Amino acid sequence: MNRASIKRIWVLSETKFKSFYYNKLIGSYLIFPLGIALIMKFLNEQINNRQLSVEELTMCINISAILNVSYVAYVTPATLLAEEKEKNTLRVLMVSSISGFEFFLGNLLPVVVVSSVVQMSIVPLLGIHFSVEQLGIYLLVSLLGIVSSSVLGMCVGILSQSQMSATLITMPLTMLLMLIPMLKNLSQMMKTIADNLYTGILMNSIPKLVANQSLNLSIQNWAVLIGELLLSIIWFLWLYSRNGFDKD
Repeated sequence: MNRASIKRIWVLSETKFKSFYYNKLIGSYLIFPLGIALIMKFLNEQINNRQLSVEELTMCINISAILNVSYVAYVTPATLLAEEKEKNTLRVLMVSSISGFEFFLGNLLPVVVVSSVVQMSIVPLLGIHFSVEQLGIYLLVSLLGIVSSSVLGMCVGILSQSQMSATLITMPLTMLLMLIPMLKNLSQMMKTIADNLYTGILMNSIPKLVANQSLNLSIQNWAVLIGELLLSIIWFLWLYSRNGFDKD
């Protein structure tokens, strides 16, 4: 990667970072999981008049972390790209000298960085103490999920005609990624599906980490995390190769 390529990626990324501040809707997405974590902790402590138990901490971090991965990291890039499409700047980018790889990284990196910071901030916010090894596993599994969701969001953004349509299109998959892992105990089928979703693997990992138990992900877990990430990237590259204007 040459200096010009790095500069183009940085300029595109810088524009996205600024959007987090100027676009109030996007800003609200980013702080939503942190707000949910604080509210749940406050309400639990006020109602029970004590510190949160391990089970309650697990519930709080599960909901907040999964919300960040399956909603914030997914809807944010979709909304940003749809906004560019509304302003007709997306077409200019896609037919300019910027390559698909530069476009991909320039849009992906800001969302991944900010969502990862939010994901990491949930832990001290809830007063959870992870060891260095546990924190590393939590962030690695979260990172793979965040990147997968972000790439899927970019695909939706390319397909959407407006920010409103992007938000509506993302809702079904968001509900799938959130609710199935949360409701996995209702049936064996739900559990099987949850075990094959990156959000389900993250949700299965958190209770062991909060309880200070060792966590060893299986080959199937890694295959799901990496496989779904690769599938989302392949879908994005296919959409980008068609310039994303099939429905224009």
